[in-house]
Amino acid sequence: MKVFNLDSFYFISKVKKHNEMKQKMMDMIKTTSSDSTTHNNTNYITRTDYHLDGTNERIYLPLFFDMIEPIIQEQSKFMFTQEMSIHHAWFQQYWQFDKHDWHTHGKAQFANIYYLELPDKNNKTEFFNVLDQKIIKEIDIEEGDLITFPAYIIHRSNTNSEKQKTVISFNSSFETTDAQRVDSLL
Repeated sequence: MKVFNLDSFYFISKVKKHNEMKQKMMDMIKTTSSDSTTHNNTNYITRTDYHLDGTNERIYLPLFFDMIEPIIQEQSKFMFTQEMSIHHAWFQQYWQFDKHDWHTHGKAQFANIYYLELPDKNNKTEFFNVLDQKIIKEIDIEEGDLITFPAYIIHRSNTNSEKQKTVISFNSSFETTDAQRVDSLL
């Protein structure tokens, strides 16, 4: 097998209403049904609604999607598409010593992480470059950011410090390419 580098990219967007809505979102998540996640004794996430079925109300999601709608529109325009489809959305709260080992997100073009609570920047998501076989160091994330990246990129939440981290994640795909707009640039 021959392997060739095909440059890709990721988005980092500031969620404009973050400071205004953070506490309200945290309160909503606090009252949302959740469970903990353990896999093979290597992953542990204290609170998440990832595994809960669709009958469990995720009261924070309408507010969250309203907050990021301008970002979704901007990304869709950049991608020469008319829309972004959201496949699944969930929250995760990492307490001291929690971690989510290396993984990818299947059945989606992009994975998205919104840092609702990130008091320690050392707890940001780590990304692995398979070509260099190294952790990508230059990604600068802070609380209130939404990162959108190709879903095949291997990533993890390494062992969390004593400061709680809360994220809202979702999988997405861009749909309906505006072929005329692409052709007009060629």
